[in-house]
Amino acid sequence: IYHTDLQAANRWHRESLELYRSLEENWGTANALAGLGETALQNGRFSDSIACYEESLSLYRALGDPRGIARALTGLGGGLFRVGRLRDGEKRIRETIGLFEALDDRVGITTSQLNLARAFLWQGRYAEVTKLFEVCYPILKDLGLQYDQAYFLCISTLANSHLKMYEKANLQAEELMPLCREIEYPRILNAAFTSLGMAALALNEYSQARDYYQIGVDTMREVGQPDEQAAMTGLLSGAYLKSGDLQLASQTLYEALQVSVDLKAVWAASWTLPWVALFLAESGVFERAVEFYVVATNLPIVANSRWFARVVSEDIMTAAAHLSEEVVTAAEQRGRKQDLWQTAAELLEELSVEAGRTDLKSLTPATL
Repeated sequence: IYHTDLQAANRWHRESLELYRSLEENWGTANALAGLGETALQNGRFSDSIACYEESLSLYRALGDPRGIARALTGLGGGLFRVGRLRDGEKRIRETIGLFEALDDRVGITTSQLNLARAFLWQGRYAEVTKLFEVCYPILKDLGLQYDQAYFLCISTLANSHLKMYEKANLQAEELMPLCREIEYPRILNAAFTSLGMAALALNEYSQARDYYQIGVDTMREVGQPDEQAAMTGLLSGAYLKSGDLQLASQTLYEALQVSVDLKAVWAASWTLPWVALFLAESGVFERAVEFYVVATNLPIVANSRWFARVVSEDIMTAAAHLSEEVVTAAEQRGRKQDLWQTAAELLEELSVEAGRTDLKSLTPATL
């Protein structure tokens, strides 16, 4: 039900939480809180998710339930990733590995290593993702854990795309799509469209990239995951930018940037802010483009991505080639000093000057 109807899952967990609290049944309460943590996470309510998982974790620890502790730690790690506390999230995931090793639980160890790969993806440690995949994926297939197989394929295809290993990424995306459809896992299916679109953009196949990303936007809208939808919208804006459609690029960039800022959603921001920088360059605001791309590299997904370097950074530097080395260096230094969220919020505010509506279509060198 998590994968198809988050609202129903949230409602049922709330009802069960009320019941378990009334019975003073701590194990059931911990389970219900963990379930609420998951639905809050998927709905973009990251602080609520973290709070639910922390309370759940406390109850599981008091009960001495190692599997419950591992469940809460895994969810807590996911929430911490979403708000940019990447090392803290990794620490929680590594604790789960230790718990399952103490239990000699092969399934638990392998699925925890999958979550460690997710931690590496968020930190832009793409080569480490692919190494873990080579070790763990055959085990997951042998165990017949289809959901975990799909999730690891999702992580690995994105990592390979960031490493510019497009052929390998596309093969994994093609393996992922029928598996996700079989197990009805639309959120993870989205990773296949992301990866295929990344290759298409790198190969200048802009129409194909737009098609992939539009499917992703529609899928995430239907599932009800705002930060994932914003991430796909940010990528869609990139496809519009690359094909020269600045009007549609501005509209989609605004949508993605607003959600990124409102939720302080690191995932959405990672797929949106680099394209804002490229939009600035395409609008003739070259110094600001250089500066803002450096701000975007505060996000490890961007900073360590060969793909973003290829499809965004190179274009910005080409557009800004007429600037002197001193001007570029000064812009980069300003970017390194700026707070990511404050700068993104200020840019969003700057775009709201005309007609009482925030709209990137009003963006010109004069307004900046």
